[in-house]
Amino acid sequence: MSFPDDLNEFLNKLEVRYMGSQYGWGLFSRDYIKKGSVIGVFTGVITLQERNKQITAEHVFISDAPDNKFLVVDGTTCGNVTRFFQHLPNVDIIENYWFDEVVDKTNVAVENVEIAVAELFGASVQTNLFVTSRSINPNEIIGCAYDPAFWESGAPVLFRGDGSVIDQKLYKVLGGDSMPARSAIPVYATTRRLG
Repeated sequence: MSFPDDLNEFLNKLEVRYMGSQYGWGLFSRDYIKKGSVIGVFTGVITLQERNKQITAEHVFISDAPDNKFLVVDGTTCGNVTRFFQHLPNVDIIENYWFDEVVDKTNVAVENVEIAVAELFGASVQTNLFVTSRSINPNEIIGCAYDPAFWESGAPVLFRGDGSVIDQKLYKVLGGDSMPARSAIPVYATTRRLG
């Protein structure tokens, strides 16, 4: 994992692009980004919420909290570039899809960011960092796989590497997994611990 020496230089490698009213904003690379680069920490308005209460915000990161609650970080009205991650499925999940022959399966965008737990201040504070899981090429969409527990029904929107949308008539999920598109960051079931 690498922290940028010059934060401004690194941020110049990122670009937020409007992807239309249905998909909102997305994060893209303007330049080559090497594997293991820290993109950022998801930021926003922080609240504790009961687990049985519905979460309605559009751009949220949810993690476990004491007393059977969720820690909700809501990036809908404030935050940084991490709130613009689109859902990009894990590369292994793509095997669970049927694609029409007109779709170049090798150009389906798959997750290129993962979450890592970093311990700060002698492990008294933990934070979640978004780290590139592979090298990212210029003009490539940047995103992570949303946790399946976050989805309601249907199939998610899939993108090509350049961020263009693949027509949902050209693919379908095989088997029982169903996950519709939604612009929010998920509950993460698994994380990678740094160190």
